[in-house]
Amino acid sequence: TDAALFQSLLCGSALHLDMFTGKKRSTEMYKHMKEAVSLLSTRLREPGEEIGDGTIAAVAHLADFEVSVLSCERVRC
Repeated sequence: TDAALFQSLLCGSALHLDMFTGKKRSTEMYKHMKEAVSLLSTRLREPGEEIGDGTIAAVAHLADFEVSVLSCERVRC
């Protein structure tokens, strides 16, 4: 039930869908990435909210997303 994690998962899913369909980066992917980063940014400014399983998982998933994007760019997905 973590909104930032959910948005980061949707971002990764949109990227993979774009890769499999041969499309350029979709607006959906960027929308979910922006929302995940915004939620995390807000959370990291709130005392006591910055450390939690959802936050750690969302950050890890966004890091994995970045690796996927870089890998995809290398092989021109």
